[in-house]
Amino acid sequence: MKKRIIGIALLTVSSILLFAWGDRVNQPDEDPTEAYYESIKDKDGFCIKDGILYAYLGKDKEITIPETVTEIYNSALSGDFGHGANLKKVIVPGTVKKINGGAFAFTSAKKIIVEEGVKEIGEWAFGDSYIEEIWFPASLEKIGNRIMETEEGLDGTKIHVPKNSEISQYFEQNMPYGNAELIYD
Repeated sequence: MKKRIIGIALLTVSSILLFAWGDRVNQPDEDPTEAYYESIKDKDGFCIKDGILYAYLGKDKEITIPETVTEIYNSALSGDFGHGANLKKVIVPGTVKKINGGAFAFTSAKKIIVEEGVKEIGEWAFGDSYIEEIWFPASLEKIGNRIMETEEGLDGTKIHVPKNSEISQYFEQNMPYGNAELIYD
């Protein structure tokens, strides 16, 4: 009888561990790998799971983030990691609620349109990116520090913001280093 109880207990513990390990394999680590991105990549190069865009590995020059995305992960469109290496233009629809810190760091995109509906942009989200023109919405409620800071400074970047919005107030007090123009739309 004792052996049977021990056997059932071991089987139960083994099942729990196997279930937990299997779940871990299907979930991103705190720092997902390129192999993980490849495992969830769709035919268009978007690596999306549970509404989070983890990376863009496609070759297109212009993209619109799919409307199923509610969050853009750290480095998802970072040229430093080869994500979106060919990008020239990105549209972030209002279905995206959060752009994490560093999401567009070192991006190759020259034009970025962040549409109405996006609520949060994390710290250094567009850091060390030499974007020529970017549009921000009035819907932004939470804005991280140094969202467009660069090492060498911006040169002629046009930053479009709605007048009297949180984002316009942010840039009025925190213009990035270099030569950027704040445009009120």
